[in-house]
Amino acid sequence: MGDPIKLYGYTPISMALDQDIVFAFAVTDKNQLQINNSQSALFPTMTISNEISQKFDENNLYLNLLLAGYKAALQESFVSNPKGLLVFISSNLPMKNGLFSSSALILAMAFAALIANNLIKKVYQSDFLENLLKFEKIIGLYTQFSYHFSTMLYNRKEWGLWSEEKKYIELPKKFNYIIANTLSPTPTLYVSGQRQNKRMAECRIGLYMMMKKLEMKDFSKLKNLRELQDLLGYGPEEMIGLLKEAIEPRGYKREEIEGLFDMLIIKIISDIPYAENIIEASLEYCPFEYFF
Repeated sequence: MGDPIKLYGYTPISMALDQDIVFAFAVTDKNQLQINNSQSALFPTMTISNEISQKFDENNLYLNLLLAGYKAALQESFVSNPKGLLVFISSNLPMKNGLFSSSALILAMAFAALIANNLIKKVYQSDFLENLLKFEKIIGLYTQFSYHFSTMLYNRKEWGLWSEEKKYIELPKKFNYIIANTLSPTPTLYVSGQRQNKRMAECRIGLYMMMKKLEMKDFSKLKNLRELQDLLGYGPEEMIGLLKEAIEPRGYKREEIEGLFDMLIIKIISDIPYAENIIEASLEYCPFEYFF
């Protein structure tokens, strides 16, 4: 989570940290979907058909979000008699405030429908995602659920949202979320472009420090932290341990970095935009700050 994650080669997703949505469901034999919400004054209980082909309600965005996830999960499944669902939603996450409540509701309902109808490992990931994107456009909403979806379901070594080969949806056993240091009071509003490139340089320097600690010789072989993690096969705890061993939590002067690697710093960051300007404007580099 957070902007610098992209610089490390990982997939960033957006989510609220102190607010959330709890989505619980039970399977029923009734041919209906009953939606209950803890905020009943704002979202009264709704009971609708469980027909996959039912139409959206142009006056009810909340219902449409749930229907979009439901339809996306079941449309390509050829389920003739979908299970009924009893759903309860509890949330302190405000709707339509840029906190991705829409993504949460769409995906939660989709996974509920998949699980209830025993479709895990029976529906293709690419079909599911294409349906999500299609129904998103139909209800006139543009969320980032595709990033959430791909982060949850796709192997981290794969590139892009779709795999060339057909793969079934399979829920992972656990998740590891890394919170990036973007809530610190860095003046990004004033020098966002300069800071972005400086961060890229610090990421590269930190990567080289970790590779040196591992006694790796060819520094040009890797470009970001994710490539190093993939090469080593490390988990998050192991990467954090390596980080603490290789990089001190302080600023490094240009001369110290060049002496450490026995090369000019421009050779380390030459492929980063405005590398010469970064070097000219930087008194020191703090790779630990942006890695940890």
